[in-house]
Amino acid sequence: MFGKVTTSVVLVLVLVGLVGASPTGAPITACEDLLPRHGSNASAVNEPFNLFVQSAGDNMLNVTIAPQDPAVLFKGFLVRATVDNLDQGYFDLSLTPQYKGYNCDSTHTASTHTENGLKSSVTVFWAVSQPGEITFEATVVIEKVRYVVDLINVYTA
Repeated sequence: MFGKVTTSVVLVLVLVGLVGASPTGAPITACEDLLPRHGSNASAVNEPFNLFVQSAGDNMLNVTIAPQDPAVLFKGFLVRATVDNLDQGYFDLSLTPQYKGYNCDSTHTASTHTENGLKSSVTVFWAVSQPGEITFEATVVIEKVRYVVDLINVYTA
């Protein structure tokens, strides 16, 4: 009996840890709605951030997240690309080893942080495989209980 109770308590503690903050990146379940899943005290805030997309040449796009106020720092991010054709592109993580990718709809269609140190901006690189419309959406975590949602940029490659 004691062994079962101990195992249950350990399992509950592990599960509580899993639904807490994500210092090593957004959980894969965030692919669905881009919410950080930081617990019931977390809330979206209206802090002005920009999601820039620009050509970097050679079928590569720079996707940059930055606050409008340079004094604002943030700890985490999740950016997801939605494309017309699943073979239209992917986040090229060889250029940004400090970030990781997720296979939301297809291979590496999302990217997130790997550590929660303070950031003034982040840039990830989208490799364009085929021309077409790409919708980039991002969420920024300012701190565990404050995050910004609905950053959107529609880009035609």
